[in-house]
Parts: sequence; structure tokens; C-alpha cells
Amino acid sequence: MVRRRNMTREPRQRETLLDLAQHHASGVRVGRYPTRAEEAMHALHRMETDSYGVCVDCEEPIPAARLRAKPEALRCIACQREYESTCQRKHEDAC
Repeated sequence: MVRRRNMTREPRQRETLLDLAQHHASGVRVGRYPTRAEEAMHALHRMETDSYGVCVDCEEPIPAARLRAKPEALRCIACQREYESTCQRKHEDAC
């Protein structure tokens, strides 16, 4: 079961994501890596579907401090580290 995050505690997240999407809209995609604007747009979509703030891997809430630092985060720090470690071990240029 996916745990939902109460976004009323983080009222500026949507505004921050919109700013990110607009500010980085001219970013150029390199390979398969999404631009920061694309990541922000995906996060806005997750807000609309009530899955924002929930780690896509472990389905636990992403700490508010991480979301303030990186509002477009898909994963909690532990799962992000594991994800990056797995990508490096596989020598993939885009996971």
C-alpha cells in the first residue's frame, strides 16, 4: 500500500516545482537523462495523483527536508543511493 504525504504541510512545494519547470524549461536533454524541468513536471503530476512525496522504490514518505532541498525527488535518500550504486555497478550510462 502506498503511503500518501499530506501536502498541506508543504504548501510551497507546488510553487517551487512550477518555478523549476519554467526556469529550466530551456534545458537540453543529454542522452536519456531528463532535464530538471521534466523532473519538475513529473513531480507536479505526482502531486495531482496524490503520489508526491512517496518514494517510488520503498513507498515510504520522503522526508520533508529532502523535498525542500530537491522538490522533484523520486526517492528517499537511502533508495536514491542504492539506485545510483546499482547504475554504477551495471556501468549503465542512463538508468
